[in-house]
Amino acid sequence: MSELSPLLATLVLVVWFFATAAALGSFLNVIVWRMPRGISVGASRSRCPKCENPISFRDNVPIAGWLMLRGRCRNCGEGISLRYPIVEAVVAVALSTLLFLEVIGLGGNLPMQIPGLVHSTNWFSHFPNWTLIGICGYHSMLLYFVLGFALIDYDGYRVPARLWVTGLAAGGAALLSYPSLVVVPVRWGQEQITVTSGTTFVPGAIDALSVAAAGGVLGVCVALLLGLSDSSTVDRKRSCYNVVVLLGAVGAYLGWQAVLSVALLTAAGRLIAVLIPAVRCAPLALIAATATFFGIVLWKPLCSVSGWPGPSSGLMTTIGAVMLVGAVATLAGFIQRSSENATHEPDESPDFEP
Repeated sequence: MSELSPLLATLVLVVWFFATAAALGSFLNVIVWRMPRGISVGASRSRCPKCENPISFRDNVPIAGWLMLRGRCRNCGEGISLRYPIVEAVVAVALSTLLFLEVIGLGGNLPMQIPGLVHSTNWFSHFPNWTLIGICGYHSMLLYFVLGFALIDYDGYRVPARLWVTGLAAGGAALLSYPSLVVVPVRWGQEQITVTSGTTFVPGAIDALSVAAAGGVLGVCVALLLGLSDSSTVDRKRSCYNVVVLLGAVGAYLGWQAVLSVALLTAAGRLIAVLIPAVRCAPLALIAATATFFGIVLWKPLCSVSGWPGPSSGLMTTIGAVMLVGAVATLAGFIQRSSENATHEPDESPDFEP
């Protein structure tokens, strides 16, 4: 019975969290559709675009509602885009993954030790650990905003200022309220945050704001390197702006080491994409959002790679990482442009043999 209790608690927590995250994904669909078009998020209930009948609450259940309706409006039979349940499922899976790693897995993905944790494989014995719960919620909030930015970019719009300002304000308020959400220090080459008496140092508000400021500035810089070399879209200004907003938010939330890691993953993802014709035109913001997810999930193992940006990174490692981001992004842009020129090159051969 003692072994069953943690298992049952894990199952209940995961099911509840998955359902909540899917509901948040449904709300994200509303945000992504309405805000760029200047429509109030709370203006009215969701409606069928054809018959304009409000969608009932039973049909609006995330994922399950679309499946029960078989992707069609109950009133007029108009098709409902598959994108809606996909976004709901992606949000649910992404946030549930963070729950597994950062709460149930006791922060196994985090690069530094969390204060107050002892070696244990049973998360239930540490519950509730408010630091882990706070970090999971904080990272979930970042992923939520980042995915919203990427979807808006995918639709061909600029991320509305009120959305990214809300994201930064929410992150700043969280840091000021609970500075322990910072898991990596701002200083170069500091391998661990320890002080006297053998206790782990808990960062204060100044430390948290320093991490946010340094991360935000570096995030904007590496985003410009990536965005200015991107040729996957004809509207490069809009794409660059959205990537700057996205990586600026990542840096402000996670710090300069983490945003460098995400930028490296984004540059690598862009290079891989341009080599595969089927995904050659994948939006850079969508690649950056995916890189953000994997940057958080694989944070600890990535930091163990020699030369990868992490808590012990020095100045030379940082400069080298920034240069590598620029080099890989430039190479990906060159390959993209070469492929486009080869595709659009006119065929000068005669239509028939003379």
